[in-house]
Amino acid sequence: MKRVIPIILTIAIMALSVGMILHFGAALPERVASHFGIEGKADGWMSRDQTIRFFICFTLGFPLFLPALMVLVRLFSSDCFNVPNAKYWRKPENFRHAKNFLFFFSWWMAAMSAVFAAGIFLLILQANRTSPPVMHPGGILTLTGGFIAGTIIWIICMVIYFQRTPGNGRPGA
Repeated sequence: MKRVIPIILTIAIMALSVGMILHFGAALPERVASHFGIEGKADGWMSRDQTIRFFICFTLGFPLFLPALMVLVRLFSSDCFNVPNAKYWRKPENFRHAKNFLFFFSWWMAAMSAVFAAGIFLLILQANRTSPPVMHPGGILTLTGGFIAGTIIWIICMVIYFQRTPGNGRPGA
């Protein structure tokens, strides 16, 4: 059950995000400022329908990229596997466990990515409520900083997991 929590969480976040995009997307102007320069001034535009379609695709595609990649990793031989304690994890009896861990662990990154995608949509929505549209840098910096910090923590957790072996700590503990 513990392994499916990030999958359920990611699917729930993506479903709520798509619902949010469809609901609040209707409030966007016909011409949506979709890209902003360093000062926060709009310098790229899309139609409302293009914006809604783009964010639905981004909200579904971006988070699912890493889990899909982990499905493909299952097709590679253990020789391609480069992790701490590679000699241990490349053994056939451990390699299957390592691939399963990567697949299920990738869903935590997918959940973070879904929140990030929804956050960008909300920032676009907020920016387009003013005339002319302006995106204040604090929002995007906070969102991106949080995503980068989460990614760093995710990587550290993954490295710690692969550093553990029966000789130096239980794998997955």
